[in-house]
Amino acid sequence: MVEFFSGYPGLNKSAMNKNKMTALDIIGKKQNWKNSENRNVEQYLKRAKARPAKEVLKHQADGTWLEEQRTSLMVVASLIATMAFQVGINPPGGVWQDTNVVKNKNGNIVVQEDGSNDSTHYAGHLKIIEALIVAKPNMCFAHDQEGRTPIFIAAVTGQIEALELLHRANPYATQGRTNDGESILHLCVKHNQLKSLQRLLELVDDDGNQLINFRDNDGNTILHLACNDW
Repeated sequence: MVEFFSGYPGLNKSAMNKNKMTALDIIGKKQNWKNSENRNVEQYLKRAKARPAKEVLKHQADGTWLEEQRTSLMVVASLIATMAFQVGINPPGGVWQDTNVVKNKNGNIVVQEDGSNDSTHYAGHLKIIEALIVAKPNMCFAHDQEGRTPIFIAAVTGQIEALELLHRANPYATQGRTNDGESILHLCVKHNQLKSLQRLLELVDDDGNQLINFRDNDGNTILHLACNDW
């Protein structure tokens, strides 16, 4: 997964988390960093021009980093304005307010992977998802106790067709966050769902560079997580 990220042009390979560590620092701190696999990861990052935190901090102190961030700041401003408009026309209170218990817990995702591999059964799930979206479009933003929306569940369980269906229903569903501040891409990395991640980056198109650089509550990008899990 790190190899894929190192070749993705929009990803900030030198982002620092709250511990002032970049992905390169995380690899260097590993006790077994000299083994062949970790050295390969280090080479991927260096070829992608990733830098350690001390170099990033020095660069910021030089004052040139703000000019480089101008384009990113404009993208953020545009995204905030777009999402604010979307919330205005689809308020959070518009989601399904049914109090019936689903799998013994209120607020759980209505349709979730149950371990079945039967293709007919899965096709039935897709039909159910489609019917629910038609009946209540704002269900795309309903979330469980961890803050995950249906498209997040589809991504972490590798249900690509369900993911595509939910994205078509409302592309803004990919912009949500969990209670820990994780984006949908963070969860793809945590659950080792590379296919879901790749498909999401294809679907989000122009917003992909913004989404791929989202940080969780600890300041970690998806590249930090990928290096931590290596």
